[in-house]
Amino acid sequence: MTTPHDPGFIKEVTHSISKIVDIFTRPFEVVSKAVADRLERWLKRKPKLFVRFHPQTTFWCLAFAGEQKGMQLVFMADFSQDDEKEPLLLIDAYIKGTKPWVRRGDDPIKVEPGHLIRDRYINGIFVSPVVGEPGKNWTGRLIFIDQFHREHKTDKQQFVWTGPTEHPAKKGN
Repeated sequence: MTTPHDPGFIKEVTHSISKIVDIFTRPFEVVSKAVADRLERWLKRKPKLFVRFHPQTTFWCLAFAGEQKGMQLVFMADFSQDDEKEPLLLIDAYIKGTKPWVRRGDDPIKVEPGHLIRDRYINGIFVSPVVGEPGKNWTGRLIFIDQFHREHKTDKQQFVWTGPTEHPAKKGN
């Protein structure tokens, strides 16, 4: 039988106490790690995204879903970024004053550190409402959204108008 002065008894008690303390402090550890990770993201410098549009391939037109009207941008561009460690995953894009109409989450653009993504063809960025004047070229900036929901603005670019100025289904009437 162990007595209060027996080293085995003291070992058992300290082991039990350490388990109890561990059980009670584990939730604080989980929360503090989550907060620390979030703070690290906020305090870390946002990488600079570089987008070089190919001017011969920048177009815009109207897009329709029933009676709903949006703006479609089509272009080819080169992408790079200046973060040395972490890839940048571009999951969406829009124009200031609009909202993404069709989410691009299924076709992200992954920009690895130290790499240049050349001649990436973007078949459609759909936004609503229409901010360009149908029938005329539109000049503006795209805002890309990365995997951490940070915004990356491009330089101004001219998009050439292409397509009909009214709903194609109504043309025959």
